[in-house]
Amino acid sequence: MATFQEVAKIQSVEQKIRQTLFNRGLFARYRFEDVLTEDPHLKKIVAIAKKYAQTDATMLILGESGTGKELFAQSIHNYSSRRQEAFVAINCSALPGQLLESELFGYVGGAFTGARKEGKRGLFELAHNGTIFLDEIGDMDKELQSRLLRVLEEKQIRRIGSDSIIPVNVRVIAATNTDLWNESARGNFRLDLYYRLNVLTLKLPPLRERRSDVTVLARWLVRRYGEQYGKTPVELPEPVMVRLREHPWPGNIRELKNVMERIVLSSEQGVIDPDTVDLMLDKPAANPPPNPAADSDAFDLSGSLDSIKQRAATAVLAQEGNNIARAARRLQIDRNTLKKILRQ
Repeated sequence: MATFQEVAKIQSVEQKIRQTLFNRGLFARYRFEDVLTEDPHLKKIVAIAKKYAQTDATMLILGESGTGKELFAQSIHNYSSRRQEAFVAINCSALPGQLLESELFGYVGGAFTGARKEGKRGLFELAHNGTIFLDEIGDMDKELQSRLLRVLEEKQIRRIGSDSIIPVNVRVIAATNTDLWNESARGNFRLDLYYRLNVLTLKLPPLRERRSDVTVLARWLVRRYGEQYGKTPVELPEPVMVRLREHPWPGNIRELKNVMERIVLSSEQGVIDPDTVDLMLDKPAANPPPNPAADSDAFDLSGSLDSIKQRAATAVLAQEGNNIARAARRLQIDRNTLKKILRQ
């Protein structure tokens, strides 16, 4: 039987570990209580997410950009038995393949030029016993997808440049705003990895499909930004709310946050009118630029080969929402080559 001193020592060690994770930023801030909604469909999704949180199964969260995928991932972690352990998040589209590989799996000293002499632990090691959140998983390079698949299958990793195997106990939550099934059909995403990730699935609805939540979120945001900037509380009369609810919100909650911050900063004595709100809203282009890649006759083939390649790459990049990774995959070149073409 453990003595009181032994129990106190264990609790002290656990507290130091939790403090270390907090200092490193390896913790989840959000909980399900932070999901503000009156939408019945989203409430059902929250209820399902709470059930999923009680398991260690791999999960895939689907949704447009700005719908709150990381908020759900953090909430799931904090509702799970792993809540006292690390929560590690990384955006897979933010780093080139080799750098992302070293971040995920770590490396030994001297593994490559510029590597630390003492080596580095990867995020999977840091997330041991906790949760790792792989955002924008659809933008991960095919070669790196193979390594991730092996980790999911064998529950172990190997640092770059090392022959040693390191067992890891990590719950993986991935997220994407792309259709991975279609990406698999196009050869951009491994189908076997898709099935490994798609054990449990949550699909978050866009803000335009839950108009009632615009009211809830808008009122909460004006209070938050009012306190942040020391402004007089802003009233949102019904004519203003009508304008906000009618907006399509292509950027979802992220766009709503931006608009409400503008409204708070531009308000006078807490008063805002519908016309001012119209000025604050992001308007889609009335006449979008022509798509040269869609019409070969309209595409400009004048100039040097380099300039033609640059125009073609720019057109594809625009079609892919300025996402370098997706544009590079579509052109069947790597990201560095695409960036070089765009700089020509």
